[in-house]
Amino acid sequence: MAVGFKSGLGRTLANLVPALLTLFLILFMRVPFQDSNAGMFIPIFSLIFTYFFRLHFPEIARLWFIVILGLLEDFLSGGYLGLTSLVLLMVAALFERQRHFFLQGSVVSEIFIFAFFSLGISLLYWLLTSFIEATLVPALPFFVQGLMTALVFPLYVFVIGRINKRFSI
Repeated sequence: MAVGFKSGLGRTLANLVPALLTLFLILFMRVPFQDSNAGMFIPIFSLIFTYFFRLHFPEIARLWFIVILGLLEDFLSGGYLGLTSLVLLMVAALFERQRHFFLQGSVVSEIFIFAFFSLGISLLYWLLTSFIEATLVPALPFFVQGLMTALVFPLYVFVIGRINKRFSI
């Protein structure tokens, strides 16, 4: 049985649930690890949030919140502050123009499209980081992180789907 949040404060709270879940996942996954290489296994949850919500519910994924998620990811990961925000804003701009291309097909095709998209974003991160450092940095951590992001995407979509049914987003 779905809880009906049709207007006002209830609707606002229902719209905040996915954003708060993503914020929680970003903070939870950045718990300090003993292994310094563990960062490459942490998915980019802000990319998943931006991809899914800018396509399906653009009114929930506001650009200012996407920038904050990107800055938070950069700050917690020790990366270049603003790099993730820049990439996420590029993704959001792409979806403003090409939304119809990404929305074609089934959920399974969307998962495969996101997998390729995630690996492409990893390539972009690697190129931008190499440009900033003025040397070619090792590509493996970027591609492993892109692969982990692609692997987590179906679980994230499933959880968000359950939340959607529960709160009538």
